[in-house]
Amino acid sequence: MSGAENNPPSFHTTRHYELCQYYSLDRHTALPDVLVASTHLWDRLSEQERDWLMQAARYSAQVQKKLWDEATQKAMREVKKAGVEVVRPDLEKFQKAVQPLYEAFREEQPTVYRLAQEIKDVRVDSAGSDSVKNDPVERDSATVDSTGDAMAKAVKEGGKREGEKEGR
Repeated sequence: MSGAENNPPSFHTTRHYELCQYYSLDRHTALPDVLVASTHLWDRLSEQERDWLMQAARYSAQVQKKLWDEATQKAMREVKKAGVEVVRPDLEKFQKAVQPLYEAFREEQPTVYRLAQEIKDVRVDSAGSDSVKNDPVERDSATVDSTGDAMAKAVKEGGKREGEKEGR
């Protein structure tokens, strides 16, 4: 195996860098960390308890973001120190190549298309520019903040998207 991809902390902690001479930061996935509470629990909480939980969630997001940044920076230092060549593909080429897929979703799977657009909108709105989005080692703190705000809004609205039915 001469190359690999993953987020920097995972690439480092799994020790793939010991086997791979190339590391691709292609960002083909970016999984969010999510805090979830069941409506069964949420509905039993007082308004004060809900506020405490939301404050703790927002605080934990900030702490997690800081810890992730530190782990990412450490991992990149160690990987480079081990002699691994870090490759940063031109993400715009990938984005252009999949654009026809999004257009097909618009016609054939409108729900998937709408969800993909919502995700893109959160990332663009919160980042304020493409420069942050295109650097996979940089953490976008605004995304964490706006995601927390979106979560709070969804909770206040009962956790349903427009047009969703009960029981999902």
